[in-house]
Amino acid sequence: MAASARSTRRPVPGGGENSIRSSEPGCDAAGESRRYVSGEGTGTHLGSYTVDLSFCSRAGGILDDGRGAFVAANGDLLRFTFHGTSTFNPPFTLSFTSYNDFSGGTGRFGSATGQAVVTGTLDVRTGAGGGRYEGVISYVGSSTP
Repeated sequence: MAASARSTRRPVPGGGENSIRSSEPGCDAAGESRRYVSGEGTGTHLGSYTVDLSFCSRAGGILDDGRGAFVAANGDLLRFTFHGTSTFNPPFTLSFTSYNDFSGGTGRFGSATGQAVVTGTLDVRTGAGGGRYEGVISYVGSSTP
């Protein structure tokens, strides 16, 4: 098999800054809402990236039905789904942990698979926050060493 057709497991560290764009109904149970988040950051395999995601905010700090995509520096797209938990830390901080599954995309991430754990915080007054992710990703790499 040619080097350009092999899939290799790689560590996938990175992090960035995010902000909540909006909140609206759209989840299954009463009192739940779908949250939309946009951000940017830098990652080992993504380079400088942007990210858009959404999730259902459930009672008890549950994050469910999460989905989103990173857009890498060169325009390649990496899709993911996630679930997780959040904890309110008075007076204004929300801490979160999410468990992400990478599920393909475009370009070099067309058949990507992998997982990452994301941890971060959010200021509930402004919607601004940041996070770090650690995990592994497999995708067909370039033949360039």
